[in-house]
Amino acid sequence: MEDAEARRALERVLAGPLRRSARGAAFLRYVVDESLAGRGSALRERAIGVAALGRGEDFDPRLDPAVRVQARRVRAALTRHYAGAGAADPVRIILPVGGYAPVFTRAPVRTGPTPEPLTRGPGVVVLALEDLGPAGEPIAPWLTELLVAELSRFPGLRVIGPVRPGAGAADPRTLGAGHGAEFVLVGSVRPQDDVLHAVIRLVDTRSGATVWSRALREQGTRAEAAAAVVRAVVPRLGDHYGVVARALGPPRRSPGALEAMQAYWAIHADLDPTRLEPVTAALQAALGREPDNALLLAMLADITMWAAEEGLGDRPRTAEEAEDLARRAIALDPANALAHVALAWSMRIQGRDEECRALCARVVELGPDHPYHLLAAGIDLAYTGCWDEGIALVRRSLRLNPDRPDWIRVVLAFDHLRRDEDELALAEGRRVHTPSFALGPVVRAVALARLGRHDEARRELDAARVLAPVLGRDPAQALAGVLVPPELRPRILADLAAIRPPG
Repeated sequence: MEDAEARRALERVLAGPLRRSARGAAFLRYVVDESLAGRGSALRERAIGVAALGRGEDFDPRLDPAVRVQARRVRAALTRHYAGAGAADPVRIILPVGGYAPVFTRAPVRTGPTPEPLTRGPGVVVLALEDLGPAGEPIAPWLTELLVAELSRFPGLRVIGPVRPGAGAADPRTLGAGHGAEFVLVGSVRPQDDVLHAVIRLVDTRSGATVWSRALREQGTRAEAAAAVVRAVVPRLGDHYGVVARALGPPRRSPGALEAMQAYWAIHADLDPTRLEPVTAALQAALGREPDNALLLAMLADITMWAAEEGLGDRPRTAEEAEDLARRAIALDPANALAHVALAWSMRIQGRDEECRALCARVVELGPDHPYHLLAAGIDLAYTGCWDEGIALVRRSLRLNPDRPDWIRVVLAFDHLRRDEDELALAEGRRVHTPSFALGPVVRAVALARLGRHDEARRELDAARVLAPVLGRDPAQALAGVLVPPELRPRILADLAAIRPPG
């Protein structure tokens, strides 16, 4: 791209969203000038603060976040500009999260009157349920509509329906090809007295195989029974670790938007931090092609917060970057619950507990039956002091999707340890079997030690150190991750040291 084109793009932004922000304009002009001069890879906070923001030679970016603040504001301004008045700009400036060297891209060429749709995730065709009840009492059409409405509330699913097939058109492969969908939801319903019988199946349109099924028998009024069927089906299908995400499996080709989403969902199964970087890279690449995709932005914000918790990079700065991503997603889609999850998490890490708790309430409002969203809000509430309310949400998450990974139970185990309910903590810890997840044996070791079962405690701690060798060298670093409540860390560290000192 010619320098002149990049400079015209800069001038459009300076005359638009940054026209009233002298500091933002100075920041962007400086990083663009340096990048066009071939020095983009050498851009550092201190140099930007001194040269662009007028800070003195004693400027220390570790103590003064001025550069990071301006970067966040400029990113937000660029996002607003290209989503609105600058949508037709031929060249766009992108300021990637985690760096200061701008990237110049050409706007996608639109060949039709409407922009290409953003990737929303795998498609699920909801076929009209078959009504096996007596004539004159149809319940299947209403239940089908309920399934469509509730599935549509789960971000990451592209729900099509209700579809009423003609003769011979109910073959899953045919439906999948016709609607560009990976799955078809089919089933039947039969009311009998005060009982509603329903059989629901999810079929893979690529193979024709049934990947999940349930035979349900719900009692109550028709409305109560129908709602119970929906609760038994929808959260299990649409959760981050739901049937659809597991049936898709890990991506098998270079990451487009859908493959990046698959990678994001897959990492929630085992919390393997070694996969954070490739998943982050896949989401960033997908956003390079779909910069206005609010779901991808929210996923990247969530993964970025995970990286902050795991200590990958500068923790405060990474949390701020996640905040910026989440706010961009919310600006594009105010009802994006996952973006609110990431923003609440960022507020907690930044010590802004009241804002965190307010965002958790919004998360529950937006996704009252989404297991992952409830889990995340529950952890944030518990870890900002609202333990009873938070743990109630964690348990609700598990009721909605009992198939969630067992690592979630360490949160319940920590709550029991906090209450000195060591037998209950041990019982929850014994339900954690996720491979490579060291916190399972850690909570078992602590509970066993408190119960006076020291030999068993040492064996569990040794097993944890095999999974996470850093536990033997630096337990404090090992327990600085995402699921260990900050208020419990000192006591747990003391418990572990009493079992077997580090070294």
